[in-house]
Amino acid sequence: LLDLPVCILDRNHPELPTVPPRVLVGSEFALPYLTGHPPQAALILGVDEARERASYDAGERTLHTVQTVAAGTQGPTALETCLGDDPWFQSVRRGALGPLLAAELADRVVHHYPPAATLMTIRGTDHAVLAKVAHQLTPVPGVLSVIGPYERPGKPFAQLMVKLRPGVHRETLFAPLQRNRLLDKLT
Repeated sequence: LLDLPVCILDRNHPELPTVPPRVLVGSEFALPYLTGHPPQAALILGVDEARERASYDAGERTLHTVQTVAAGTQGPTALETCLGDDPWFQSVRRGALGPLLAAELADRVVHHYPPAATLMTIRGTDHAVLAKVAHQLTPVPGVLSVIGPYERPGKPFAQLMVKLRPGVHRETLFAPLQRNRLLDKLT
């Protein structure tokens, strides 16, 4: 393995290889470069962690990564996992994505995530103003829920996440905020 040409492609090593590598070691940063420099094989590490991210679309993003790597690799693509018997991995292994996607969609409908709802983020530097915005938006027709305000570690702002029923336009939400001049205080 040590005699094989290896290319490390991530945020810290952005140089493209001059010849197609046999082994590509990279983060998601490397995905766009697979088409021009396909490795002969791929091993995707950390798939379990990627699927368990605190995000409604973690499974979808992980599936996209797996499919992109597999499509950009000349040979086999392997996944490192402790959950090989999990239905998600079984579906990916068999290439039977229909049931997987149907279950994902049903879960999103139950929990009001896209495409069964629209998500909108409102950011501001004043936590008290965001709390007032959340209070104003909660009774607005079409608003399913308002989450926050919450701080993002390392970010100079706080934010709200607003879940809207499909078809509700964000302009509908701005009317009560404009009446109370809260929009002016967010910028």
